[in-house]
Amino acid sequence: QREFWIMMTGLAHLRQDGFAYVTLAQPRRHAQPRKYMAVPKYRAPLQGSLKTIPIDSSRLDGQTLHVNVENFAPESAHLSVQVIDAVTGEPITGYRFSDCHAVGQSSIDHMVTWKDNSCLDGISTDSIRLEFRLFGLLDSPQLYSFLFERK
Repeated sequence: QREFWIMMTGLAHLRQDGFAYVTLAQPRRHAQPRKYMAVPKYRAPLQGSLKTIPIDSSRLDGQTLHVNVENFAPESAHLSVQVIDAVTGEPITGYRFSDCHAVGQSSIDHMVTWKDNSCLDGISTDSIRLEFRLFGLLDSPQLYSFLFERK
C-alpha cells in the first residue's frame, strides 16, 4: 500500500519552556482515498531559507552569532547564514552566504564565522536581518535557536 505525503511549513505555539525547530521539510501523512494513494516525487537534497524580523544592530559590535543546530546527515546537510541590511534587503559585504563557514555538525552552541569575520564588527546599518539557508534531506538540519554573545 502506498502512502501520500505532503510537505509544508507551519507555526508552532508552545509553552514558554517548550522546544521547536525549523527544518526543510517534515513529511506528513494525510489520509487519502485508496485510489489516490501515491508518493509524489520530490528533489533531494532540499534547500530552504528563513529570514528573521529586523534586529537593532547598534549593540552588535563585538558580538558573535551562535546557533543551536541538530544535523542527522553531517555528510550531506548544512546550514549557513548571511547578514542583510534590513532597509535595502542587500547582503552586507563580508557576511554573505559565500563567505560563511557552513555549519555541518550538531551543536547546541556553534559560533558562526565568515571568511574574514568571526564577530559582527563594523556593520554600519541601523538594523539587520539574518537569513539562514538550510541545505539537506527532509528533517536535517534542524535549527532550534540563535543568539548573540559578547566575544
